[in-house]
Amino acid sequence: VYVVQWSLFNTGTGDIVDRDFLAATGWGGSSYTGTRAAAPFAILDTILDAINLVVSVDPGVTMGPLDAFWSVNNTLTGERDFEDGRLPTTFYSSNPDGDFTRNPSLFLLGDAEGRFPNSTIDTDEFDRGTIAHEWGHYFEDELARSDSIGGRHVVPGTVEPRVAFGEGWGYGFAGMAIGNPQVCDTGAPASSGFEFNVETPFSGIVGTRGFFNEVSIATFLYDLWDTTDDGLDDNSIGFAPIYNTMLGPQANTEAFTTVFSFATELQSMLNAADSAFIDALLNRDTIDTDNLDIWGSGQTTVPVGSRDLLPVYTVLPTNGSIVQVCANSDFAQGQDGNKPGEWRYLRFTTTSTTSWTITAAANPVPPPTTDSPPAADRSDPDLWLYRDGEFLGVGGSGDADIETFTTPTLSADTYVIALQEWRYEDPDISSDFPTQVCFDISMTP
Repeated sequence: VYVVQWSLFNTGTGDIVDRDFLAATGWGGSSYTGTRAAAPFAILDTILDAINLVVSVDPGVTMGPLDAFWSVNNTLTGERDFEDGRLPTTFYSSNPDGDFTRNPSLFLLGDAEGRFPNSTIDTDEFDRGTIAHEWGHYFEDELARSDSIGGRHVVPGTVEPRVAFGEGWGYGFAGMAIGNPQVCDTGAPASSGFEFNVETPFSGIVGTRGFFNEVSIATFLYDLWDTTDDGLDDNSIGFAPIYNTMLGPQANTEAFTTVFSFATELQSMLNAADSAFIDALLNRDTIDTDNLDIWGSGQTTVPVGSRDLLPVYTVLPTNGSIVQVCANSDFAQGQDGNKPGEWRYLRFTTTSTTSWTITAAANPVPPPTTDSPPAADRSDPDLWLYRDGEFLGVGGSGDADIETFTTPTLSADTYVIALQEWRYEDPDISSDFPTQVCFDISMTP
């Protein structure tokens, strides 16, 4: 709990029109030399800006509690020890302890000294774009929906479509909330950091534009809102349609939450001129708008030389017929497990109430690697089942080269599956494990 006390004053008998108080930063010119009293108030100020953006279009909105944990002892170590202040980064979590004993929480870095060996000096209390970005994840969690699997992501870079929309939403919302497209994340005081302009990111930041690019999504969202004419960005729909889409059809979509589901549902709320404006912004980022739907069925554009990105969803027959879907590690960075091609989406629709057996078998079976045990040299497919964003179960055995998953009893409805080759996330993956594995997938009642 942080408290600042100013000198006493007499309120008198009338209303106080204005009274200013200063919470000092403690900055001494090249380092902190005094009490850093301003930090928690700066954090609250940014959070209030985010809240006010929401309230501006929904004055009666109700949001649950959110705790913000900041301290001069919160240190970037790559670990997660809340009591000791060791953090992997500044982040939001809906369930920090994994047992719902905490409120949804923001954890914010504040160590300007480097408390631990090999820790990184990083202070985020004045990084308004960073704080608003993380509050944007709270917005998704509290009011809307996000199917993002999270994980490490960098700018520039590419991530799988659920993560791309979630992180793109964070950056785009941050620009709207603080009224400034310049998103800054400072590092060591006065010496390092990272920034980019959400509205006009330069080519080194954008990377390869597309539905798998969080900067593409961020720029698209921000340009929907802002009123500055900038090339194709010659219109504005304001925040209300964005907000209504996020809380309404995007929160209830049968598909995963991606730019395809968001743009499709947003289009249905707008007039022809605004709809054409959205098409232009999407096409700028190589998101195809012919036959646009929540499944990305009209998407034909992918980076030259890429593989296993389309179709966005493969239709899985319910009669036992086999479809083949391949996963790859072409975009992998380490074992982040959240890059395009590492996850593939399937969808199916049932017409009766029963359980199903879904099988994913590697074909061809990857050959043994040259690494010695215990290096993992076998394929390990996993199947994650959802309905309207609700997690229903996972086939996540460690069986080599195959996954056989019996679902719970499913009613007649539409379902989606996220297929993963888990070896691309496995830290013990063999050095010569194949960069692509294909699977024969089928389902039977």
